[in-house]
This record gives sequence, C-alpha cells and structure tokens, in this order.
Amino acid sequence: MERLDDIAATARFFARAISKFGCSGASGTIRVLDFECGSGHLVKELLSYGYDAYGCDTNLDRSAGERCREIGTAPYRLPFENDFFDVVLSTSVLEHARNPHEYLAEIRRVLKPNGVAMHLFPGKWYLPREPHILVPLANYFYARICGLRCGLFCGAVIPNINAGAGGTR
Repeated sequence: MERLDDIAATARFFARAISKFGCSGASGTIRVLDFECGSGHLVKELLSYGYDAYGCDTNLDRSAGERCREIGTAPYRLPFENDFFDVVLSTSVLEHARNPHEYLAEIRRVLKPNGVAMHLFPGKWYLPREPHILVPLANYFYARICGLRCGLFCGAVIPNINAGAGGTR
C-alpha cells in the first residue's frame, strides 16, 4: 500500500506543478506523458485528475494498460507523433539512462512547442530508503563505493576522496 500512496502523492505533486506552470492543451485537456512509466500506476492516477495521460517504457510491464506503449530501441523512438504532449514527466528515471542524446531528442520531438518537461531525481540523501531498491542509506554508501572502486571523484558528493586514497585533486 505504501507504494500506491507514494504514487498518489507524486500525482498530486505533478498536478500542482502543471497548474503552477500554466500548462494547457488546445481543447482545455492537458496531454501528459509519463516517460518510462513502468507499471503505469502514475498514468492511472493522472487520468483520475482529468489529464489525457499516457506512458511509455523500454521494458513495459504487462499490467501497464492500454495507455502505455513500448519504446522502440532500434532505433530509439518514443511511440507517439511529433508535438503530441503538453507535458512530459518522469520520476527517478533519467539518472539511470545511458542515452541522453537519444531520449532528450525524442522528448523534444513529442513535446509541443511551449510544452513543459518535468523530471524528478532522487536526492543523494534520500531517506529512509533509496526509491528503486528500497535499501536504507543506499545512496550514501553507493557514492562512497563507486568513488573508491571506480575512480569517480565528485568533491560535492565526497569531499577530498582522492586525499584519502593517496591521490591529489
């Protein structure tokens, strides 16, 4: 039940944001795309708010429903017409994607002129648990493991990480 409560809260957040940014559709109905929608629960919540909501995903869940479509991967293509959406949104997705040049071009293609893109990212100190794997403090420990083992040094995340490893900044 907690997951569905989170989705309902996310839908409320986006509804407020869409209203605040003054998004509007041609017929008064705002068409929204949930980019990488997973099981489509957010799409269903947005429909209940009166939005003309759709979703798409590279690994579409079978339970996602008829308003959710599979993203083409060869070539990478969102399964919608040009200038189709007033709003494109995502939640905790873009930090995982390895093809920003492709997905950004596709989001731009399907977004209407003067449309709005809204993307949420998890905070590095998101507590009590990481939103994908549900492990407490995973963001905290992952940054340190990645920095120490992979040689990824980010002073904003891990100050003086090189100094502890014998290196210099």
